[in-house]
Amino acid sequence: MSNATALTPAEDAFVAAFDGADALHGPRRAALEAFAAAGLPHKRVEDWKYTDLRASLREALPSAAPSDAAVPPRRTIVDAPAMEIVVENGFVRQGADKAPEGVSISSLSDALAGGAVTEADAERFSGAGAVDALNAALAGDGVVLSVADGVTVETPVLIRYRGLADAGAFHARSLIDIGAGAEASVIELYEYEGGGLFANVSSSVRIADGAALKRYILHTSHDAATDVSTSAVRLAPGAALTQSLIGFGGKLSRFETHLEHLGEGAVARLDGAFLLGGRRHADTTTRIVHAAPEGETYQRHKNVVRDTARSVFQGKFLVERPAQKTDAQMGTHTLLLSDGAAADAKPELEIYADDVKCAHGATSGALDDDALFYLGSRGVPPEQARALLVEAFLNEIIDDIDHDGLQADFKALVRDWLAGEGAA
Repeated sequence: MSNATALTPAEDAFVAAFDGADALHGPRRAALEAFAAAGLPHKRVEDWKYTDLRASLREALPSAAPSDAAVPPRRTIVDAPAMEIVVENGFVRQGADKAPEGVSISSLSDALAGGAVTEADAERFSGAGAVDALNAALAGDGVVLSVADGVTVETPVLIRYRGLADAGAFHARSLIDIGAGAEASVIELYEYEGGGLFANVSSSVRIADGAALKRYILHTSHDAATDVSTSAVRLAPGAALTQSLIGFGGKLSRFETHLEHLGEGAVARLDGAFLLGGRRHADTTTRIVHAAPEGETYQRHKNVVRDTARSVFQGKFLVERPAQKTDAQMGTHTLLLSDGAAADAKPELEIYADDVKCAHGATSGALDDDALFYLGSRGVPPEQARALLVEAFLNEIIDDIDHDGLQADFKALVRDWLAGEGAA
């Protein structure tokens, strides 16, 4: 490894799992070698200084196996019609209903077997860090979604990533292509049910000229589960991405978004919020590259942290020299509800163009005492007053979700969390 230390039992197990697999060549071998050279990230890796994955995964976990248990109904109250796909323990368990004309949905394993996706497709199996490289080496299944040019998909595609307690380690990889001028929505549910689990999910997303994709992401996890989700998104000229994330953390949870503006006039909005209690840990990391002119990115992230939980936000805008007239705005704000709660924030700007509007900001603090006093003076009980203020803090994110069912779902989950019922 590059840090001149021996592989941990967990890292040894990942390498051994690859050596026992069928594919021992090509991009998968290169990805495995990249992972073995770096190992699991830890606090001495700058991008992981607040989130020590190596410490969380020292002991070896077996490779997850398919489950034959019945897939339970969704715990969420989303009732909008959807094409639902279930990826459980890294294997597609349930395929979507018949897709409408112009939409293709399949499992990654079927796409690989049929030649629709090849392991030599370097763009789709390129690494975005050591964890993504591990995913590229070991992922055997996931979802392949393709929307043809000019098609508007009225029904959302619902992808449920599930991990069972004591399942071991699994790696799922999904490929999403939205054709030129097309419009689609994807709902992603992450449901991790216990300890003895490491979930490593990667998504490669390409949005073509003038196309639009809306991603709605809900993360619920057990407080003993460890999971990393990595998204690599490429925007063509005039493309648009809207991404909304609501999550509740786990033993260690990390959501990475790597976004590239590769064409002129692309627009992205990334909103997110984590509600953390107990000893949960959640890390939101984004890297936004503006490589073309007149791109726009608006990013808002909020955390509510209580007990001894910890939130992390790392966001970076890289504006390359050709990306003149870029407008990129980033803000992260955290409410700390107890003395033991912790928050880390590291917003960054790296700008090489000279005609841009870029800004970032970060705040953290407790609930406003004056507001609590005002509500109390109007007869509102203390716990209800605190809940009202937290909901008001988060509503800036949730109210902008333009899917009525999901908006109601998220608000109900927030109220459950505030009532102490959690979201595990």
